[in-house]
Amino acid sequence: MSVAEPVIQRVDPEDADVVRAMFDVGRAALTIDDPSCPPWSPSVFQAHLALGPPHSESSEAWYLPGDAPGGLAGWYWLRLPDLENRDRGYLQLFVHPAARRRGLGTALLLHAASRARAQGRTALDSEVVQGTAGEEFGRQAGVRPRCGPG
Repeated sequence: MSVAEPVIQRVDPEDADVVRAMFDVGRAALTIDDPSCPPWSPSVFQAHLALGPPHSESSEAWYLPGDAPGGLAGWYWLRLPDLENRDRGYLQLFVHPAARRRGLGTALLLHAASRARAQGRTALDSEVVQGTAGEEFGRQAGVRPRCGPG
């Protein structure tokens, strides 16, 4: 018997239930991974998703339904600059702490990399806090750490 591949779905910013679940996953992850990060309110998060990044970027968000609280295991937001750094995508990826260590983050990362490649991007940038699960996830995924621009 084979295990089914996760079905990653495109986010509709008008779907209030999905957006709220994304917010909850992000908050749960940041509480552990970056507790000093100032939290957004659900309404600011929804507006940020609906409006997207600055005018010089396009973006897309995808989520993975799951058995974590709220019915959503994880999600990512991929920003794609339109003017400069057109070789790069900027990735924010979150997996609910209750859904970690099952390959879901890897599935989301591979999906994001595929979406970035489809847009002609050859590099993905992201941020993690040293000493967290995010840093270990990146190391296991073969990410090369760097500090600062470049």
